[in-house]
Amino acid sequence: MAPRAALYARVSTGHQDLGLQLDELRLVAGQRGWTIAGEHVDQMSGARDRRPGLDGLLDQVRRGKVERSLPISALRPAFIATLKEGWAWTTP
Repeated sequence: MAPRAALYARVSTGHQDLGLQLDELRLVAGQRGWTIAGEHVDQMSGARDRRPGLDGLLDQVRRGKVERSLPISALRPAFIATLKEGWAWTTP
């Protein structure tokens, strides 16, 4: 059975494109043979204490609904490069 993965993307402005981030995450998950069990997004400043999308991803992890998580942030474009090199957050 393929590992289940939750994806997370965030942008801080309406001028940034969540779709591009999600496309990249879907590609990486597909290349690894992971089944996408959830996609979580936030369109808000990273300085906020609560992020509904991130909270949703963490909830999936806590409940054991996923074995892998792939987060990405528009403020950290290096994440895309590292994902292509084989790095990803995983859950135990």
